[in-house]
Amino acid sequence: MRFKFFYIILMFIFSCKKTENTSPIFTISKDSISAEIKKNTIKSVSLVEENKEVENEECTFDQSTQTDEFLKNIEELENYVWDKENRIATIKLSDTEVLKIYRGGCMDFSLSATFVNNRILDFEEDKRQIFNKIIWITSLLNEFEGEEISNVIKEGNLAITKEDNFNYNVSFMNEKLYEFYYFNFNNKDRTTFEIGYYLN
Repeated sequence: MRFKFFYIILMFIFSCKKTENTSPIFTISKDSISAEIKKNTIKSVSLVEENKEVENEECTFDQSTQTDEFLKNIEELENYVWDKENRIATIKLSDTEVLKIYRGGCMDFSLSATFVNNRILDFEEDKRQIFNKIIWITSLLNEFEGEEISNVIKEGNLAITKEDNFNYNVSFMNEKLYEFYYFNFNNKDRTTFEIGYYLN
């Protein structure tokens, strides 16, 4: 009887020791989980920052400077709405017309002003109105060669190409303007015309 009792006590002691030795192996504290999440978050943020640096290094033009600063203090354009992601300012000129100004780029830098009119304008018949708007916007934005553009238009030094029933392209016949500037006109369904330049 004593032997049986002694055997039961020994078995109980050994089973307790096993439980004590095995349970801590699988224990994960809240602090260790938090530390792991924090470590992975820091890694992720670092990777994003590295990617941004690589992206900026690959761009010829500094995209961080491509803000709406160039539009500030221009009274005629003060009601613009700036789309930061796409670098486009939208200005409502009238109930039928909107002006969109784009400034930005990575490998190629571009500045453009696009007039969008719900009315159909005829390029030949409304040429004076169209070019007056081009003179107006290029005189407001300092980065355009406003005075030279105005002179070329007023002197009629333009090469006009009719692509089809809706599209016209205009080249400014001035050595400096000819190389960098473009003008496009389209009046299918509505009228859009745009002046801009590219740098690369």
